[in-house]
Amino acid sequence: MNAQKKSISPRSSGQENEGFDDWDLFAGEGRNRGLPQSTGAPPIRLRSHYPLRRSARLTCSFRRIGKPPREGYLLVTVVVLIAVASLMLSRMALVSMRVATVAVEEERDLRNRWAVTSLRRFSLDRARRLLDSQADFENDAGGTQPSPPFLWRDAELGGQRWRLVIADESAKLNIRQFADTFGSVKAQRALEELLEDQATLRVAAPRSPGDSTQSRRWEHWLEGNSKSPILSARQFSVATQRVTLWGEGKLNVRRCSRETVDTFWQEVFGRSAPAQLHELRRQSPPPAASQLIQSLALRESQAELANQWLTTESDCFSVWIFCDSNDRVASSFYVDWGTGGGMAHRGYEY
Repeated sequence: MNAQKKSISPRSSGQENEGFDDWDLFAGEGRNRGLPQSTGAPPIRLRSHYPLRRSARLTCSFRRIGKPPREGYLLVTVVVLIAVASLMLSRMALVSMRVATVAVEEERDLRNRWAVTSLRRFSLDRARRLLDSQADFENDAGGTQPSPPFLWRDAELGGQRWRLVIADESAKLNIRQFADTFGSVKAQRALEELLEDQATLRVAAPRSPGDSTQSRRWEHWLEGNSKSPILSARQFSVATQRVTLWGEGKLNVRRCSRETVDTFWQEVFGRSAPAQLHELRRQSPPPAASQLIQSLALRESQAELANQWLTTESDCFSVWIFCDSNDRVASSFYVDWGTGGGMAHRGYEY
């Protein structure tokens, strides 16, 4: 062959190669690699002709031809695993935050409901006593007019600030019963006379009675004007201080306002309320309803209407509950009426 290796330089010796002129260590195939070119020569041991120290080693490196190197695949795998783990941890953190947020909201909602329930029970169970104590206080102060049929109270409960409006619904004109007895025209006229906040609310157009649930909500009777079309619970609480939709329908003339009595008398009897009625209302203790009606010297038909609509005792009380510290908490309205064994707490949310 043309390209023959004439010598091999050992690692540990500088001697010239002797006896290897006819050797080609890279020629041949398989087991014949490294044999002399003459096929008749006897095998020669390399170590006997080329002495090396025991510490010397021949190192041969083999490279596979035709396949790309696989260097760096481990780094890519680690980066991919880290990215997948980061995504999984981010997802777990997001789910945990959502669960924690829902838990906090549920805990806050439960605390608010507990506060509303406690305030409702306290207010309705003691409404008569609270209103009577307010009337006694104003009488002792020299007041000549009946005390208003409502009072405001502030409370802190469940980490929130609450505003309570406790009212005597029997001391208000029952518009729903009034419409059923005297017609919707007179009821709407009386409602316009007694409505407090006419700047933001107005009487709605006559509607079909529908079921009793619809007629017992103020949205059935009132609507917002063009400047303030949205109705709020606080607007209802202010505007309905002299009118109501709940109770048996009788008007407590001892506790209602003078305007309420005059409006009722004008719509029912066609004239203003007699002065003697206002004098009897200021008496302490007030007379019974039957004595009060007899003292007015009414005709028989008028006396029957007076007995049907007038009373001196209250059996219907209500409470508005507002959360002043958090506007997102829904305002609630609860009514209790009836003389039966069970307390009739009827609730509405606005």
